[in-house]
Amino acid sequence: MQKLKILLDEHLDVRLKQLFDFRFEVFTIKDRKWQGTLNGDLLKLMVKDKFDVFITNDKSLRYQQKINKLDLIIIELNTKGNQYFITQPIIIQVNKFLLSNKFRQQLKKREKTFYILWEAK
Repeated sequence: MQKLKILLDEHLDVRLKQLFDFRFEVFTIKDRKWQGTLNGDLLKLMVKDKFDVFITNDKSLRYQQKINKLDLIIIELNTKGNQYFITQPIIIQVNKFLLSNKFRQQLKKREKTFYILWEAK
């Protein structure tokens, strides 16, 4: 099975990358040298470079961009901040979900953008 390719948005702490399972290929915006890229251009770059998942805490992305026709899974972290201590437990939950059979089944069925609003628990 091919590794899931994940991109962490630039406002998320780069240390979060280390929390993902080895079965994922995880990159930050800084790794790709895409800092400052506008959302529309960023989404195009992700599709072009065959990313599977984009993890962001940008609450306006789904309203600003036409995301429903992209072959991309977008996970929006609904948190009260982007500091490591806030996002770290949520990223651990997201990692577990991405490893789950439930997610794998949904991945097989998708035909376009799959948008997940991840609530902090």
